[in-house]
Amino acid sequence: MTGTLPEHRIAQLENEIVRLRSENDTLMAKVAFFENHPTLSSGIRGETIVASLLDGVLADTNADYDVSIERKGLRLEVKFSRLNSAVRNRKNPTRRWAWAKPLGESGNKRFDRLILIGVKDQRFLHLYLGQSCSSYIFFDVPYHEIGPLTIQTNAGKYRSIQLTTNPSTSRASAGMPLFNHYQVTLADLENRYGI
Repeated sequence: MTGTLPEHRIAQLENEIVRLRSENDTLMAKVAFFENHPTLSSGIRGETIVASLLDGVLADTNADYDVSIERKGLRLEVKFSRLNSAVRNRKNPTRRWAWAKPLGESGNKRFDRLILIGVKDQRFLHLYLGQSCSSYIFFDVPYHEIGPLTIQTNAGKYRSIQLTTNPSTSRASAGMPLFNHYQVTLADLENRYGI
């Protein structure tokens, strides 16, 4: 055996290389698009996580909600947040999650539940429910309880929910209710709304 491949196998491998290069180019273009549109990619990420986790259906672009759980008759609005910088403290810099416009641009969106998703702050994993089950922290808020959790942002034009990532030092109006009453695990979400 000289270790050479038959010509038909070489041709197959060359075709596979061409196909993989094309696929790679397409994927690189998609990555570049989402890197240049981080807000869009965050929204899509949150909606996709919830829809796939709960076997839900993604809503149309202009709907008042993001995901429907048809077998339960529920409409979910989903907001995703990366870790953002917050008040800087030399000893212990804080991070926060920020979920903009949970009730929509005009504040008139109608849905049943608000699912907030945040990237976990690794420093406080021991303080979160489902410490190691997921890279994300989840909050499940009934529609009628969202208002008190929001603050005015953008010179009063919008409302948002902002929360520091350390449950033991969170002083925001949303802090205690979110961590104490609305924080859920993946298993909780699946049990409430899943298959």
